[in-house]
Amino acid sequence: MSTYLPSLSENIIQILKDYFGVGYGIQMYFNGDPMVIPKNYLPAICVEKISSKATQASTQRDDLHSVVVIKLIFNKEDDYNQSDSEDSTLKKMERMVEGRDDVTRQYLSNSLLGVLRQYFTMGNRITLQEEEVDYGISMRPDQSVTAECHIKLNIEERIVMNAPRT
Repeated sequence: MSTYLPSLSENIIQILKDYFGVGYGIQMYFNGDPMVIPKNYLPAICVEKISSKATQASTQRDDLHSVVVIKLIFNKEDDYNQSDSEDSTLKKMERMVEGRDDVTRQYLSNSLLGVLRQYFTMGNRITLQEEEVDYGISMRPDQSVTAECHIKLNIEERIVMNAPRT
C-alpha cells in the first residue's frame, strides 16, 4: 500500500494546528470553507487550494504553481456593544496575522505570517512563497456577519520526475 504526500491545504492546517492549537481562541480548522459555520465554532481557520498550474521546466523537473487561501473567520457580532477600550475583531485579526515586534520589527513568532515564515519551505517542499492579505466584513449564507481575513499564498513547488523512457 502506497502512501501519499499530504496536500498543501492539509500541510498548512497541520502546521497551524501544531503551532496555534486553540491559541487566539481558534475553535475549529476546516479544509475548505463550509460557508455555514456555527457561531460556537468561531473564530475558525479555513484553508483551501484555489488553483494549480504545472510548468515543464528542465528535463526531469516540473514547477507546480499553486494558490492557497487561508481564511480567518471571526464573529463580527462580538464587536456589538463593546467598549471603546476593547479591540475590534479586525484589530485582533491584524495582530494575529501581521503582528510585529516593536523593537526588531520582525514578525512575532506567534503571528500567522511569522509561523508561515518559520515553516517557509514546509519540509523542503516549497521554493517560493508570496503572501497577500485582505481584511473585510462578510455576510455568510446563514445571514451571520463575520470579520474575515483572507491570506492568499502563491506557492511554487519543484517536482523531480522519473527519467524519461526511451
